Amino acid sequence: TSPKKMGTLEIPNRIMVTAMGVSLANDDGSVSDRLIDYHVAQAKGGAGMIIMGVTGVALPVGQVQPNQTSISDDKHLPGLTRLADAVHAAGGRIAAQLHHGGLVAGYSAVDGHPLWAPSYPAPFEGDFPEYFMPEELEAFSGGPIPQIKPLEKDDIALVIRQFAEAAVRAKKAGMDGAEIHGGHGYLLSSFMSPSTNKREDEYGGPLENRARLLLEVVRAVREAAGPDFPFWVKLDSREIGKTVGITIEDAEKVAPWIEAAGANGITVTAYHDVGQG
Repeated sequence: TSPKKMGTLEIPNRIMVTAMGVSLANDDGSVSDRLIDYHVAQAKGGAGMIIMGVTGVALPVGQVQPNQTSISDDKHLPGLTRLADAVHAAGGRIAAQLHHGGLVAGYSAVDGHPLWAPSYPAPFEGDFPEYFMPEELEAFSGGPIPQIKPLEKDDIALVIRQFAEAAVRAKKAGMDGAEIHGGHGYLLSSFMSPSTNKREDEYGGPLENRARLLLEVVRAVREAAGPDFPFWVKLDSREIGKTVGITIEDAEKVAPWIEAAGANGITVTAYHDVGQG
């Protein structure tokens, strides 16, 4: 229960609530009273640091769940500020988890937004889809079959800017820090993975290229949010369920690159995918 420092941030104890998607925001992604009550209860329970669930930097693009919290526009600042103030009044600390769903953004796809990706994914392995007609597959997905958007250079620049601007919003709202979600098959992770990243430019191929987008996001967040704003990266230690995925050796190499790019720490995670080989 001893205090813990992370950059300029002192956390009162070592109990951290890791990010969980709770679907408690308003329909437009703004912070609701229910979301505030949820995180205040965690603070009153004694958590030293609370990390919000997936907080979308690009919503309505990149959405992975209903009623996902948004940090993609200044209009959400009042609600995020109310949330930070309420958690602080309850004795806690809170960080926004900066998130872009990428290929996993099923709720954006239902609304007609394409899935942002490093490249077109490999076909589904196995014969399950062969037994269904296109309209049946559409019914399974809950809407039209998603369109894939392999990112052009301008799209990549936009993503980097969206993460940086979201970090600034978290800081303006009085959040105590931020976590960049670089795992779980979401956009930054999909660039890192040799399974989903088949690019042939400087963002594809060897690990240092596949990690380039994540590192550029880290550098942009540090530059935009300033030297004293604490933030860290959620990093896959490995991908399970893919023939060739992120490995622990990859994570060991990328971790010091993330530190050198300006992050204050790393949340180690792992990811299991059932859709791609």
